[in-house]
Amino acid sequence: MPDTEYASSQIDSIILGAAEKAALKEGVVLSAEVKNNLLTVAQARLNRVLEEEGTLEARRAQVEESTFALIHEAAEEHRRSGNLDPELTWKVVDDVLDRFCKMYPTAFPFCPRR
Repeated sequence: MPDTEYASSQIDSIILGAAEKAALKEGVVLSAEVKNNLLTVAQARLNRVLEEEGTLEARRAQVEESTFALIHEAAEEHRRSGNLDPELTWKVVDDVLDRFCKMYPTAFPFCPRR
């Protein structure tokens, strides 16, 4: 079983790195709440992978792709709402998450939603 602190930093790095990269491309800024909640949503599933495989490297591309796609969909919704504030809130991401999981039911680690 991997070191808990190392596992947490690995998860943070992958999720937040992909989310920040997507936000930059989309021209939005992630609120602290978005960052925290993305990690919370993904944590349990990613911890299971770490326990079983000892690393996330085999899943890194899939996790990054799903994170990028989720932020893209949330940024699109944010723009459709007419909001001119560049900060993306958790409310927007959370509102998009159910629809996102219907469109991409295997978007690991965010879907399926429980």
